[in-house]
Amino acid sequence: MEDTVIRLPSRRQRLAIFDFDWTLVKPKMGRRFPTKATDWEWLRPSVPEIIHKFAKDHQIVIVTDQSKPWKLDQIRAVIAELGIVDHLTIVVGVKTQKPDPSLFLSAYPKFHKEKAFYVGDAAGRPGDWSDKDQKFAAAIGVEFKTPEELFPLPEIAKPKGLESKTKEVVIMVGYPASGKSTIAKTLEGYHRVDGDSLKTAAAMVRDAKGHVAANSIVFDSTAGTKAKRAEFVKFAQEQALPVRVFWVQTSIEDSMERNRQRAAEGGPKVPDVVFYVYRKNFEPPTADEGFKIVKL
Repeated sequence: MEDTVIRLPSRRQRLAIFDFDWTLVKPKMGRRFPTKATDWEWLRPSVPEIIHKFAKDHQIVIVTDQSKPWKLDQIRAVIAELGIVDHLTIVVGVKTQKPDPSLFLSAYPKFHKEKAFYVGDAAGRPGDWSDKDQKFAAAIGVEFKTPEELFPLPEIAKPKGLESKTKEVVIMVGYPASGKSTIAKTLEGYHRVDGDSLKTAAAMVRDAKGHVAANSIVFDSTAGTKAKRAEFVKFAQEQALPVRVFWVQTSIEDSMERNRQRAAEGGPKVPDVVFYVYRKNFEPPTADEGFKIVKL
């Protein structure tokens, strides 16, 4: 496989330049790396709509480093799905990789830099694997943007009316970065027991015992197994309180995306392996564990 430039005719002077992997698309099933040409999905549901918006008056340029021959087939499939038939350039670097701008500049020796921008995920932020996209944008002299800026994740829904009129215990269930804490923090009259800081179920139960006299309790952790939930249910039974599970349905893919975005914004980053282990060991909550289930 050699360096490749595929350029369709266009007189447009505005360039909207994009990286490919983890900027426009990502692998299916929460994988970090794709396994074949068909192993892709949009990074966010909003990607096609936003690309089409720019395609009205920009030339769309994809600049990507690749080593597997089938990646070119994947890129073509993505373009076909977008339905873009003109004003398009694909620059695939094999030997000439970013941040080296020479392959791109061979296709665009002259262009309006002030009307162009480049979007890529390797921005050198905490949690990023590289800074080569940021350096590439600087090398070609255009504005740099991250995928989070151009394709923002939808806001986590904050359902109203979840609170009970009587004292109770709530157990949050879901992936890290799925939005559990965002929801737990909205519950008025509930003491939030933070699993991230307290670490163990025993420590969480001790904290709950110190606040249950005056408040309902919400155990805010991933609680992915029956054994983990059983410790919280036992606490509730000792207090003669009913239990509900708030099962946050955010997918592993979206949770991992939120995790990366949170890290890029300076927050903590949960290692990817934690998500895969959680998925492997996850036991869906059932009513026979001693609680009602609310899916969010």
